[in-house]
Amino acid sequence: MTLDLEMLRRFDALVAHESVSAAAAAMGMTQPGMSIALGKLRRAFDDRILVRVQGRMAATEQAKALVPEVREILRRAEALGRPRTPFVPATATTCFSIALVDSVAAMLLPGLVGRLAQAAPNASIACRASNHELLPSWFDEGEIHLGIGYHPRPPGHLHARILFSDAWALLVAASHPFARGRASAAKLLEAPLLKISPAASDVYWNLIVAGMAAAGATPRVGSSVPSFHVAAHIVAETDLVAVVPMRLARSFVARLPVRALALPLALPPPVFGMRWHPRTHTSPEHRWFRAMAFAHSRAAMEGTKDRHAVPGTTRAARRT
Repeated sequence: MTLDLEMLRRFDALVAHESVSAAAAAMGMTQPGMSIALGKLRRAFDDRILVRVQGRMAATEQAKALVPEVREILRRAEALGRPRTPFVPATATTCFSIALVDSVAAMLLPGLVGRLAQAAPNASIACRASNHELLPSWFDEGEIHLGIGYHPRPPGHLHARILFSDAWALLVAASHPFARGRASAAKLLEAPLLKISPAASDVYWNLIVAGMAAAGATPRVGSSVPSFHVAAHIVAETDLVAVVPMRLARSFVARLPVRALALPLALPPPVFGMRWHPRTHTSPEHRWFRAMAFAHSRAAMEGTKDRHAVPGTTRAARRT
């Protein structure tokens, strides 16, 4: 027989009062109802629970021995029903695990880490390079709490919130011939490309290959790197060109001798967002962190849209 919490409460009352009528009164039940409960408890525990001793009822030794365990179960069940202690950022010690691609990490993390340090000085952020193939298992196994970036094939069971939509830019050195004039689409498509494969994933590169195939061209790979930021430094010192998100290209133009050009390919615009697993969806600390990360990310990305002028670009290249 399976005992529910109500039957355990009746057991506790019977042993505490050592009387069927007194236990019934304490539980707001009729005496016959408590007598029926006593019969069920006797069968469940294979013990008499109450026995007659010198004209009164007394609890058996086995029943008395079970009382601490039964009361602990009832205490825990009652605790589960109480409202959770409100999340207090100032005293939180949670480590929030995030997966990001480096195209957004450098723009988001400095400010996000700073905000967390101010609001929750004992909490921390653990980051890892995002990998589109491994992302589902990372979420399912609890290795990460939040994914921020471009997720072209996200697992359907994850929660999601869009941060912003971007455009693609062709990044070239400031001294590159393309930067000095309006190159034709054919010339741009013939240029040797720097292949960027963050975290050993070709998700970005496959978009370029598909876009060039639709234009009747095949990409010519000059070199391959795993990082958008490394790619920008290589572009600045070579004749290789790279395809990067426009907001990221603008940040490079502000710091490196590079230019951002309109991309003569019909690529689907990259949509960046946040994703998280159902297991953390209602968690107070993770809801708080997601709200902060979302607000900061939107503000940071909107800031990159107009913060830097991009000299030498066409109007199309400036459009987001």
